[in-house]
Amino acid sequence: MDHNYKYLVFDFEHTDGVFRPWDDGFVISCVTYKTNNERGVLWFDHKNIDVEQNPVESWAKLQQLVMEADVVCGHNLKHDLIIAKYNGINFEGKQLWCTEVADYLINGQDPTKSYS
Repeated sequence: MDHNYKYLVFDFEHTDGVFRPWDDGFVISCVTYKTNNERGVLWFDHKNIDVEQNPVESWAKLQQLVMEADVVCGHNLKHDLIIAKYNGINFEGKQLWCTEVADYLINGQDPTKSYS
């Protein structure tokens, strides 16, 4: 295993019950991320806390993080990729790793084991 890889792990938080970014009522709250050297939250639209929100800057920062990474990781990564790609984030040339798929490969459908 090459330990010189640059990683990006990320996860979107969004409106409950509406899961596709093109559907009415879908609102992205934030994306949390962790790289080899930093961690943070990029805010989009969060009604319950007082934060400075600039979605244009958040999308630009997420694209920068993706471009700096060799490997992009997440749990249920397909869902987060749909959201990101719908909003213009380019993952071309990146290795993708989904922990949900890894969990399935390790545990199958054994209900007594889960890394969720």
